[in-house]
Amino acid sequence: MQPGPEAAARVSQDAAAFASSPLVRKVRLHLPEPYDNAHPAPPSPGVDHHVDDDWTTLAVLEIAFDTALAARAFFETDAFQASLKVQAQHVRALAACRVSAVHVFVRGGVVTTAGLRGADAAGLIQGFGALNQTAADVTSLFLPA
Repeated sequence: MQPGPEAAARVSQDAAAFASSPLVRKVRLHLPEPYDNAHPAPPSPGVDHHVDDDWTTLAVLEIAFDTALAARAFFETDAFQASLKVQAQHVRALAACRVSAVHVFVRGGVVTTAGLRGADAAGLIQGFGALNQTAADVTSLFLPA
């Protein structure tokens, strides 16, 4: 992202616009402090921690969709297509990462079904509605003695 408040404001506006789309399930924007090459982190003598200019000012934008079909439909909307032209003025480099599943193993200090049984088994239990597999007498079999 280009340094300065104008680019940050534009990314924030895009994130808000994306979040208003009915095709989008979740939008999360993180604008970390710009990296300062004059004060490398972590300080390690003899180790080069220089960051190229393209990566000193970052914006991390997470957009989640219910399905790949919803994502493709969103990327074809006029609102998203129009944002691309403006983004070209503010974005220096771009990296995308597709995430197809997120598994929570501990929530609020309590081990989830995925944490006890693994993500695949938890998906089957949820998909089949196997309520008996979430009962205390069954889940206790998977906890350490």
